[in-house]
Formats: sequence, structure tokens, C-alpha cells
Amino acid sequence: MTSLTDTNTPAGEKPVTLLHVAGEGGGYVIEGLRKDGHWRFRRRPQQSTRFFGDDDVQLGDSPWVDSFEGALGQINSGWPVLSPQLVHPEFSSLVWQLVMRFHAAEPLRATRMQDWLDACSKVNR
Repeated sequence: MTSLTDTNTPAGEKPVTLLHVAGEGGGYVIEGLRKDGHWRFRRRPQQSTRFFGDDDVQLGDSPWVDSFEGALGQINSGWPVLSPQLVHPEFSSLVWQLVMRFHAAEPLRATRMQDWLDACSKVNR
């Protein structure tokens, strides 16, 4: 039996994209698995990172964690500066609160705030 603490998805389980942010060179996805009414979360990079040398290295998925904010903590703390591509409806209120908290400490450009407002306000995704 595969544990949800593994970086691999348990057999037969399909993660749901809860948040997708993008920037130059890539971005990140926060995925979730709902089981028995509880969510588990992980970060999945959507980029290749070039290190010293010519090889692209694909960053791996993070381990599954118990909180959405825990998965966000595995991304650079400046994630609200990135461009929101998708916010899952069940997490839009939480994401908006976290963006507003970030904005209070480190103001975002008005256009980026509008991007977040639009992403968190979409009804049909």
C-alpha cells in the first residue's frame, strides 16, 4: 500500500489542480487529493531549471502535506508576484486571503492584484 506521504500519487488516485501560478521560465501547481472528506496537498513544479552547465533539470514533486498553506510553503514566499493561471473554486477564498496578506506586507502592482481578483472570482472553471 502506498502512503500519501510519498511523493508518488497512490494508485488509482488522480490529483486535482488547486492553484497554478506561472512566471518566466515556468511556474508551480498546487495539487490536492481528497479522500474521506480530507485534502492532502503537494507542490508540482511546471518548469525546467538550468544549473551551471548545459543540462536542464526537472525539479521533482514535493511530498504530500496536510495543509494548503504547507504546500504553498514549498514555493518561494513571493508566489503572489507570479501570474495566476487557475484557482480552484473551493480554494479561491483562501487564496484571495493569502494574496491580500502578502499585498499588505509587500504591495503588488495593481495589474497583478486585478489578475488575482479575476482568478479568484471566476465562477466557471
